[in-house]
Amino acid sequence: FLARSASVFYSHPDVVYVPVPDLTPDQVCLATAASHTSPVIDDFITGAQTTAEITAECGNYEMWQQASDAVSQHS
Repeated sequence: FLARSASVFYSHPDVVYVPVPDLTPDQVCLATAASHTSPVIDDFITGAQTTAEITAECGNYEMWQQASDAVSQHS
């Protein structure tokens, strides 16, 4: 079983994803060691949090892409 996002981000013409309506939504978690800090890791975490918030609100790739494009234009 895969997260719904896998059907969008990892699509392939020879692969068919079949939704299973009885499954609960999947979660992807991000964890880092508190002892390993860097600006790159901080930026990645910020980007992941922003993406999670956007996709949680709209629930689909098209809306996420629009928001991602808007964020890129302001960076």
